[in-house]
Amino acid sequence: MNIAIIFAGGSGTRMKTHGLPKQFLKIEGKTIIVKTLENFEINKQIDKIYIACKEDWIDYLKEEIEQSGIRKVVKIVKGGESGQDSIYNALYAAYEENSKDSIVLIHDGVRPFISQELINQNIEDVKKYGTSITVTPCFETAIQSSNGELVEEVPNRSEMYTAQAPQCFRLGQIVEVHEKVRKTEKGYDGAVDSCNLMRNNGYPVHMTMGPRNNIKVTTPTDYYLIQALYKYKQDEYKTENELNKIIEEDINNILDNPINFKKLENSTVLITGASGMIGTYLLYTLAILNDLRSFNIKIVALVRDRNKIARYLKNREDIIVLEQDVCDRINYDDKVDYIIHAASPASPKIMKDAPVDTLMANTLRNI
Repeated sequence: MNIAIIFAGGSGTRMKTHGLPKQFLKIEGKTIIVKTLENFEINKQIDKIYIACKEDWIDYLKEEIEQSGIRKVVKIVKGGESGQDSIYNALYAAYEENSKDSIVLIHDGVRPFISQELINQNIEDVKKYGTSITVTPCFETAIQSSNGELVEEVPNRSEMYTAQAPQCFRLGQIVEVHEKVRKTEKGYDGAVDSCNLMRNNGYPVHMTMGPRNNIKVTTPTDYYLIQALYKYKQDEYKTENELNKIIEEDINNILDNPINFKKLENSTVLITGASGMIGTYLLYTLAILNDLRSFNIKIVALVRDRNKIARYLKNREDIIVLEQDVCDRINYDDKVDYIIHAASPASPKIMKDAPVDTLMANTLRNI
């Protein structure tokens, strides 16, 4: 069992949000915490999500999660007086309901740029090493000073790293350490994160390299930077894939329509005639829903000639190409949620000579 533990107890003090917790600020129309949760929702290795949230905002968070179609959240518990208290509350809720050998990924609710690759690598590293702490190399010179005025030491930058999240452990071990620390007089004093907590209690912690853009939104600067990164992600997607400007305008118009695309999220869609005009537009639409809205749609494209698939849509992990005649048994045995039948004889001569028979290819009828 792989479990995401998300703590979202921030108050927004440093963000100067006038009482609105920073996790509920919005990016592209969605709250930061929903953006974060979506990354764990679509990951095939994550089984459950537990969240610790400020008590006064739990009902609001539940509404956000329901409206976003997130299904893996099994429990939201109230946060504690400190970040470690909040993490413990969510960990203990998971501890009561799951195997103690489960892998837990402890992650900030305000780190929405976590990648699927990083989630998967952390899980693999816990299996291999027992622990996994996401880090990045320190790119700036670190200065040590006890009084904040004089430089006392300049550590070797090549040996310095910045700890990020997720920080990942076996559920039973991290809960055991928390309970041990909570019984001491000092408690969580000096425990800045789970890595520090585990290391101080005798556990070796393995470093897993993460990307620099896995930013935690703490200050207004972070918030503006996150918005810029999302815009860059969209612009990069358009540039790398060389989307035809006319097609781009058409797809934007399609996506701007009041269509309930959410029902396609996490589904498998089979499209016949996927290299034709209508089929190609359907492929474009579903692919862009995956890239820009993280819908995690598996697209099965049935074509007579795979070479006719648009370059923009080739070599994608989310598109499975079936090269065959639509009249033959479809060579795909996994579950399909939706079938869009767009294959038909498109030759003008066939349409002229046998219009009814041609239309019948795309018409459902009782036999």
